[in-house]
Amino acid sequence: DDEQEKVDDTEIKIRERGNEVTIATDYDRVHDRHSWFFDLFGQNSGSMPFVHYRISMPVTASLKIKDYKSDTKISDLKSSLTMETYKGSVIVRQFEGAIDLETYKGEVAVYFAQLSDDCKFETYKGKIEIFIPEKNSVTIDADLDRRVEFDSDFDIQFKRQSRHDKHILNDLNGGGKVIKLRSEKGNIKLLKQR
Repeated sequence: DDEQEKVDDTEIKIRERGNEVTIATDYDRVHDRHSWFFDLFGQNSGSMPFVHYRISMPVTASLKIKDYKSDTKISDLKSSLTMETYKGSVIVRQFEGAIDLETYKGEVAVYFAQLSDDCKFETYKGKIEIFIPEKNSVTIDADLDRRVEFDSDFDIQFKRQSRHDKHILNDLNGGGKVIKLRSEKGNIKLLKQR
């Protein structure tokens, strides 16, 4: 009964403002109604209800996602993607556009159909794999702490390296759109999309 009440108290809020649609999972009523249990026993009697979204949208619309630890799959987007996840898993396929992705310790794989805009990836200690078409002209701009594991299928040279960090500024195939990478102790791979 307690678990069913939590499901009933979970709200999905959809708001439309101009050309923007916002969808949010709201657990406020769950917290309000069940907080006595947390206070009394100091622990949760179960997890919050999972909510699964399947969203179809125009491929040229911008997408913003703020997430805690979901499994996210995105495909065929030809616009900008802004994503923040704490420790979820993210797979983006056939992507063309700008991406600004930040994860604390999640696992991310992005497959570019074409690199058509500047992109930024940041993680504290997560894993990021970026698949780039082999013949795309790209500039890699990376600031990585010495604890970061960095691998690349491309010929990447470290321009500056100190005891504490490494900086990479490399042009692939003559240079072009910029991929910025930032990490303190994550795992980052640049892989050839063949």
